This record gives sequence, C-alpha cells and structure tokens, in this order.
Amino acid sequence: MVGKAGALRGSGKAFSSDDVFEKVVRRLVAEAGATIDEVRPLVDLRMRDGTRLTAAVSPVAARGACLVLKKPPAQTPSLADLVGQGAMSPGMADFLGTCVTARRNVLVCGAPGSGKTTVAGALAAASPLGERVVSIEEVAELSLKRDEWIQLETRAGTGRNPAIDLGQLLDVALRLVQALCASIDGAVVAMTGEGAAAALGRLAMLARLTAPGGDGATRELVAQAFEIVIHVARWSDGTIRVLAIEEVVGCTDTTFDTHVLFQLRDGAFVATGTVPRFYAELEARGIPADQAVFR
Repeated sequence: MVGKAGALRGSGKAFSSDDVFEKVVRRLVAEAGATIDEVRPLVDLRMRDGTRLTAAVSPVAARGACLVLKKPPAQTPSLADLVGQGAMSPGMADFLGTCVTARRNVLVCGAPGSGKTTVAGALAAASPLGERVVSIEEVAELSLKRDEWIQLETRAGTGRNPAIDLGQLLDVALRLVQALCASIDGAVVAMTGEGAAAALGRLAMLARLTAPGGDGATRELVAQAFEIVIHVARWSDGTIRVLAIEEVVGCTDTTFDTHVLFQLRDGAFVATGTVPRFYAELEARGIPADQAVFR
C-alpha cells in the first residue's frame, strides 16, 4: 500500500512470500544499525537518508511482518506555507508568529498523525534569525533550514549501547541553552490530546507520575507552564486544519480555564474577539503586536 494526501491505495506490486518480505524488513533494520527479532519485535527509527522506519515482526505481528516507511519533507513548511495550504488563516499565522517572537510557551495537540509535528516545526522555523533552536524528538522528523539549529534524537538501547530517552535529551538541551547564555522560555511542545483540556490534563497526569504531589499544585504548574494551546486535526483528504487556538488563563480543581482566541467554525477560521492577556506588555517591549487580527 502507498499513502499519499491522507489516502491509501494499492501499489500494484507484492513480495513473492511472507518469508521474503520479513527478510527484507530485517535487512532494512540492520542497515539502519538496529535489530528486530523475537526479543525485540518492534522498531521505530530513522534511516540514513532521513526516512522514518516503523516495523513489527512475530510474535507481536500476528498476521506476518509489517513495515511502514515515511519519507520526510525536504523542508518543514513555514507558517505562510500552512496558510497557503488552508491549515490556518493569515490572522492566526500572524498571531502565532508574534507568540514565537515574544517567547511564549506553546503546546500543540491533536490525535496521532494529525500534523502536530508539522505545526510545531513551522513555529520553530518562525523564530528570529540568530536565535538558538534546539529540537528534541523520539525519531527525528523536523527539517529546518537554519544554522542555529541543534537536533537531538532518542536512541533505543542495544546490547552495546545504553538507551537515551527524552528526559536525558531535555537535560542536555537545557544545559546547551544555558551555556549559550540564552533564555529557556519560548518552548514549543507537541503531544497527543484532543483539545486544550485533554492535552493539559495529560501533561498534569504525566507530571504526577514523575513527581508525585498534590493534584491541585500539579495543575497550577501545568497552567503556568503553557500560555497558548493549538489544537490540530487532519482531514480525510490529508490536509491539516487548526481547529482552535486557546490562551491558558488558569485552572480549577477539575479542569483548566482557557479563552478561545481563534477557531474553525462552519468551515471558516474566525477570531472570537478575545485579546490574549500578554499582548498588553508587548508594545512596551518593542514587539509589534497587531490586535486587529482578533476582530
């Protein structure tokens, strides 16, 4: 099967047998420097040419070995590109560009395969030239055309090499930024969650797992950590749409308080008229901020 523009179609070609196909999967994984077998039947990695390879063999693949190859884009789309593709309105792109310039912390959420990484990459690419950009991914997919970019990627453990997880990479990234005497604010995080409340709630749950504490205190920390949440979805034709952009204004005992700034309503992107609270300070800092985008 071949996937393009969000749809699957037959390739018109097939392997001579399941055994031959599994041998091809094992060879591709080996060429990428990893191993797939009964002990490690799942792999998710990046090949030398940047292609993302995800594969499974028995005993977890009940109907035979399976393989997915995902070619990376030559360059991550910009916010202007996403406007041209119908993913967001010009006003939304203008606002998100201001958020990046003002170093707001942004959470991008949506279902798996919704385009979260694409939107997060566009935000990273919008950062002013000369600013350090450090990306952390389980499997590297971003492609930013800038010299100030440091790309970090997790590594699965093998018999000879220990695993390197996201937590370790985050520690390294923070040290890199501090060593460069740069600010740590302006984070862009992509994670699974259908909407602001679900994504922020999931973050709070993960925070409690790693650092057990009071539920209320954890919610407050999460509410303070992010100021903007972008909810992304992918249509059946493969196009990406931003369903909503919300400002995080606080939390309650059971959920998070947000103000919807933009939303997709009846097939059109509209502003709600609400101006985010941090816009009041931008003019004093010399950052252009056009409030007309909210009207």
